[in-house]
Amino acid sequence: MRKRVGFRIMCTALAAALLIGMLPLIASAESEVITGQFTYMPSFVDEPATDTYYYSDGYFAAPSTHQNEQLLTMSMVLSLASMEIGGDSYVTALLHDIGYADIQTDEMTVPPTKDTIGTAIAHKKIDGHDVIAVSIRGNKYGVEWASNLTAGASGNIEGFDTASKTVLNRVKAYISDHHLSNVKLWIAGYSRAGSVADLTGVYINEHLDEFDTAADDLFVYCFEAPRCCVSDTVYPNIYCVKNKNDLITYVYPASWGLYTNGKEIVIGSDMTVNKVKVDVVGYEKIVALGSVSMDTFNADLIDFISDELTREKFSGEFDSAISDLIELYFSESSDAWSTVFDSLKDSLSDIMSNPRARYILLEEVQYGIMLHNSDEMYRQIADELELLVKELVPADQLPISAEDYQAVLDSIYPLIRTLGPILVKDYHYKEGIDYSTALPDGYNDPTYDPQTAEEKILTYDQHVEAEQNQTDEPEEPEEPEEPMIDAAQGEEDGINDGYDKGKEDGLAGNEPLTEAPLPEDADSRSQEYLDAYRDAYMGGYENGYEDGFSEANPEHSDDYYSGENDADKQVAADAKKDALTQSYKASYNEEPAPSENGTPYSQDYLEGYHSRYREFYDDYYQTYTDYFKELNLYHFATLFVNREAILRQHYPQTNWALVKAMDSNYNKGIILGDADGDGTVSILDATYIQRRLANLSVPDTFNEKAACVDGGETLDITDATFIQRWLASIPVPYQIGESMT
Repeated sequence: MRKRVGFRIMCTALAAALLIGMLPLIASAESEVITGQFTYMPSFVDEPATDTYYYSDGYFAAPSTHQNEQLLTMSMVLSLASMEIGGDSYVTALLHDIGYADIQTDEMTVPPTKDTIGTAIAHKKIDGHDVIAVSIRGNKYGVEWASNLTAGASGNIEGFDTASKTVLNRVKAYISDHHLSNVKLWIAGYSRAGSVADLTGVYINEHLDEFDTAADDLFVYCFEAPRCCVSDTVYPNIYCVKNKNDLITYVYPASWGLYTNGKEIVIGSDMTVNKVKVDVVGYEKIVALGSVSMDTFNADLIDFISDELTREKFSGEFDSAISDLIELYFSESSDAWSTVFDSLKDSLSDIMSNPRARYILLEEVQYGIMLHNSDEMYRQIADELELLVKELVPADQLPISAEDYQAVLDSIYPLIRTLGPILVKDYHYKEGIDYSTALPDGYNDPTYDPQTAEEKILTYDQHVEAEQNQTDEPEEPEEPEEPMIDAAQGEEDGINDGYDKGKEDGLAGNEPLTEAPLPEDADSRSQEYLDAYRDAYMGGYENGYEDGFSEANPEHSDDYYSGENDADKQVAADAKKDALTQSYKASYNEEPAPSENGTPYSQDYLEGYHSRYREFYDDYYQTYTDYFKELNLYHFATLFVNREAILRQHYPQTNWALVKAMDSNYNKGIILGDADGDGTVSILDATYIQRRLANLSVPDTFNEKAACVDGGETLDITDATFIQRWLASIPVPYQIGESMT
């Protein structure tokens, strides 16, 4: 009988233990889901946005190391709600609605400074734990933006680290003031606030006792956070959500020994940018180079910049200057600066009409920085730019003090001295080739002084003075024409001799020459004469050969040369296309396109076409291959051309759409194919998919999960095609138009 009682006691104990162990799961399953509306301020729009949230106390039942898609989405809601211009009503309303009490906001309603950090903190009793919610403001923070560029010479990124320490002190004080214990911490931040949240989470993980919490009770969510920490430790209770196409997440560079410290959750589909370069010697100005994935370009851009811009160079004068400029910008009203920018826009509308600006760009920058890159050259250009700023925007036109105006002028030198070498490097950039091999002789000579060098680069005022002195000098009488110098004589003789020999060979049908011979009297000629003679000879020879061949073959010369001319145009275009994609002979086709009227080509035409095409494809291919390797200003030009598409990937509204697309709460009732979220599938949905793939703007309601109709992991053009086929009543293998449940 005793054994029987003991067995019952043991079973009861096991059942109780099992029940206790299941409590978190039971709470998670049964906790009420609160749904409502929250408000936030998106980037670059005038009106706030509202959307739906789904909150449950059960989100905190399981350990923080268990990834919860609903908590992740709600964490972004928490970070978005703090995005309000000069207020805290959005975040306090959200916290109140989901049952959190003793809401405390700091530096949300006061004018921000470089070192402020807006936060909202509140708590709620859940299953015996004091759950503390911490929302860190990561957008609409004005002057705080300046601290983003305060890196410091070593350690964690200084601007983020300083803000994190402030947040930590507030959380500690909040716990103490409200006598909280057995704490669970829920921390969320976006962009700058994401990095602050990351550093805050790292510190708490290393000092759990200070916050009366455990690792399983710390929930940290960082959205679109730049690298910020010198430690590469990854904590399983920190989640770093990153849009693969967001350039900001590649900052600061990994080469500086910086990291984020959570489990990475990558969002966003494959996107491309249009590769371009600047044609510095031709007439195209911007040359298209195909496309590259946006994430590849972002990584390459940051690597390229950081190769020259080390942390040592960035910190100090440079980050101080740029931070001060940003702080100055945000310290004044938008209306005041709007007036300034309107005035400046008028002044810059035709910058090259300003003689000083034109001289700086065409003389001092082109021949100074691009060829010499010396410190004295940068100082001269900084002085010139200071004078230009004073001309274009006088101090009395700015809403700042004389002291601040001088601070702007003082920032010119450290800015151009730090960024200038990167621009020069990009100017000389060649794909797949060490750029230093393309630099001119004497480049980067620290001893070069434009005012003492043998070949001076004058300042604008010196240039004007020199021109004035030249104008004031009396005109000297014209001297009698001197005999032709050797080079000019050699050029003239080369053209004439080449033409005569070319015509002779053309008449005889001889194989054309491939290089110029020396003249018969070469031994008595100067080297200057001989060089000019040979340079000019082949031009004259080709003209003569063509005339001689035409004269000897009058019966077919017109058709033959017509075929050659057409082939020359086509082979150049085909070779250029192949060189751009590095696909030798991919477009090679030595047959001419059918004539417009359908008339067959003559045999002479075809002979000329085939001969020219076959002979010149390789030459054109090599020429264009070399041309496309010279990617002058590739990184900066590509960034500029694609700036809107790239910057849009950091907008909170862009990433909010991507995050909620992963949450089943937001997919209830969504129609497959309804990309714009208007409740129906129409041709607009296919259009918006095409716009998204082309990096053009789409509605904030764009739902990538609904748009990806083929169920693939990434959006592509086939999704738009399937929608178009479905709209045309052509059978498709997907349930387009039906609810995604």
